[in-house]
Amino acid sequence: MGSGCSTHRGYFQQRLSLDGWQIEGYPFNDPAILPMRQVVQEDGSPLLVEVLVGGERTRAAVWRVEVGIVPLFLLDTNIPENPPHLRSITDRLYGGDDHHRLSQEIVLGIGGVPRLARNGYGARSLSHERGATPPSFRSSAFGS
Repeated sequence: MGSGCSTHRGYFQQRLSLDGWQIEGYPFNDPAILPMRQVVQEDGSPLLVEVLVGGERTRAAVWRVEVGIVPLFLLDTNIPENPPHLRSITDRLYGGDDHHRLSQEIVLGIGGVPRLARNGYGARSLSHERGATPPSFRSSAFGS
């Protein structure tokens, strides 16, 4: 099993202007047309994981992508249950300031594997991105 953030704007796409300057674009990735499906509970309601980010209760929907024989679970904070500033946590990869990046790591590191395991989706091993913020700092930085 793998887990990550469902980034609706992903990593930027670049092009060059006529005078050679980089222009960054963040096109919207619509989950309705991507090869992923929302994970639901037995009653048919969406599975949501919850975590505190900066002391605020933040919910994330769970999407499943089949990558060969390995399921990939993506967490998405862009849902109606969150106010706009929390919806944007998973909007783009590596975007924003340090607070934005730490918020993503809290959602993924605290809300990802541990919360998914409680819902019956377990992992046999865990690998963090090189350079990721240590969990102890994530927890103390935002009070989670």
